[in-house]
Amino acid sequence: MKGEDLMGQSFVGIAFHVQSNNAYDAIYFRPFNFFNADTARRSRAVQYIAMPDFPWEKLRKDSPGKYENTVTAVPDPNAWFHVKIQIKGKDIQVFVNDEKSSCLSVQKLSSHTTGAIALWVGNNSSGSFANLKITPQ
Repeated sequence: MKGEDLMGQSFVGIAFHVQSNNAYDAIYFRPFNFFNADTARRSRAVQYIAMPDFPWEKLRKDSPGKYENTVTAVPDPNAWFHVKIQIKGKDIQVFVNDEKSSCLSVQKLSSHTTGAIALWVGNNSSGSFANLKITPQ
């Protein structure tokens, strides 16, 4: 996927177990935080949400740092980067650019186990996506 280095204006990810436009789980990236000088912002480069009950604001307030993290294999925020999202039961792991260790590992909060998969952008941002592969476990 590919976003942009525009502060607060580039949110790109994948939604899964989509039930409707308002009910889904998602993993998304904030490319503008990849190299941010502020370490708190850098620690918010990748995030999990479970809508509608667990938006980012609630997760950050109730569980600071648990559902968002830095991206360890830091890509150029204006370039393509490879993302692998592994979902096994309630366990979700996110890998960037073929790293062996995950940059985010969380327990799924929604009870949905089926549903659609969608390309996700937030805050009216744009994003680019290519070579999507879905491999059932």
